[in-house]
Amino acid sequence: RVPQGAILELGCGTGIFTAHLLRLFPDRLLTASDPSQSMLNQCERLLSPAPEGLRLTLMDAEECVVEQTFALVAASFSLQWVADFYCTIDRLLKALNPGGQIVFSVPLTGSFDEWRDQCLRADVPFSANTLPEKSQLIDWCAVNDLTLEWVQQPMVCKYDSALEFFRSLKGVGASVNTSGVSLTSTQLRRLIEVWDTNCDGEVLVTYNVLCGRITRGCDR
Repeated sequence: RVPQGAILELGCGTGIFTAHLLRLFPDRLLTASDPSQSMLNQCERLLSPAPEGLRLTLMDAEECVVEQTFALVAASFSLQWVADFYCTIDRLLKALNPGGQIVFSVPLTGSFDEWRDQCLRADVPFSANTLPEKSQLIDWCAVNDLTLEWVQQPMVCKYDSALEFFRSLKGVGASVNTSGVSLTSTQLRRLIEVWDTNCDGEVLVTYNVLCGRITRGCDR
């Protein structure tokens, strides 16, 4: 059960999950944040007219300085893109009220196997960003005396083409490369051509998704 207090959403994107939070907590103050003004504009359009308790804020989850405390911090498919996942989680815990929660979903290592296979076929580097590992997350929470609840489930997304898949990453603000590996325009064109040739008109991409909840103890 989420204690009383305000809610912070990190990486609200186009506002799909924001709308879900507003339905779940209609009487709470909700700050929906994103590092992209373009995404905030899309979120605002989706939720127009905006409820009185909603505040849209330009903010990077990794660099933000939280000036108030929250009962709930929610992040749907956004925390995996930060450079230091555990440092970010630790800082967010300090922004929680006692008994507050961080609820999040992230793709784990083992995601994007189809992308990796097509890179091998096309003889180009696999440039996906490094993703969190479940075992490390479990161990980190145990070491820090944190309560972690989680479920894990694969999610298969379908795209009309490889180009549509890469555009979808950009569309959710996930196109910033943090892996240190990048493709030239020639390599990217070759990858897209090879992938489309081998996909029979339907590009499938598997996300190894973990949904988790970390609860802050009263003595933290």
